[in-house]
Amino acid sequence: MSWFPSLLDLALRTLVKDPKLCQPEDVCSLPPHLKDQIREILLKRRPLSPQDLSALLHPRVREIDVEDQEITDDHLRVLSTHKTFRKINLNQILKPDIKSHPSQRIQSRKVQPSTEALIQLLTGQRFLETLFIRGMNGLSSEIFATLTTCPNLRHLDVTRCPDIDDSVLQTLSSCRHLESLSFAGTDISDLGLHFLASSESRDCLKELRIDRCTYVTDDGIQFLLEGLGCLEILIFSGCRQVTDQSRILLEQYLRDHRRTVRQLSWTVY
Repeated sequence: MSWFPSLLDLALRTLVKDPKLCQPEDVCSLPPHLKDQIREILLKRRPLSPQDLSALLHPRVREIDVEDQEITDDHLRVLSTHKTFRKINLNQILKPDIKSHPSQRIQSRKVQPSTEALIQLLTGQRFLETLFIRGMNGLSSEIFATLTTCPNLRHLDVTRCPDIDDSVLQTLSSCRHLESLSFAGTDISDLGLHFLASSESRDCLKELRIDRCTYVTDDGIQFLLEGLGCLEILIFSGCRQVTDQSRILLEQYLRDHRRTVRQLSWTVY
């Protein structure tokens, strides 16, 4: 049976195609469900100014995805007026260009928000469960200290963020409900994994991605496997100091936790 778009779908498609029809003064009075549909489309299609973004928000917004936007402090100040987000996606890694050299395919955006703007956004986000900030530069210890005040934080992705080291995991060790973490491509080491294995989330952490972390060794993998009993997904491929000793530790972990483990990926050198 063929599907035909509704009159509302056709109207929205026409509306978002013409920037002149989506001015802030035109959309700010629309009902929330229409704002949601327009916002989700436009955030993927074209750059939005802080004024555009403000006009498309409303008090019932629970998720915001600005991964395809060049985010400035002014954008974050707009988002900061809303303290009911459950999920915030601020990923800053550009989509790879398959025509470029492999070493240049993964790049971050040149314009990125400041520490002050990020802290302003995260302060008071007591409902926040998921934060993606992949590829973001200049993340300070104050930002992660602010994250510890988000009592419901469960999912955090800081993949390929420069300057991420063991002190970040030490700060996050006080979070009680973390279920998934991605620190892939960062500068964490065995010490940081020791902090994680003895953290407040050690009995609820289900997914951990630490692939391409060059300072991680067999000792760090041992800390994890001895301290985290609920792991379902563990990715540590590309950790060049990991040897066959970690494979032996993994075999023991699988024997002890066969019912819970869903995915393991590693490389030994």
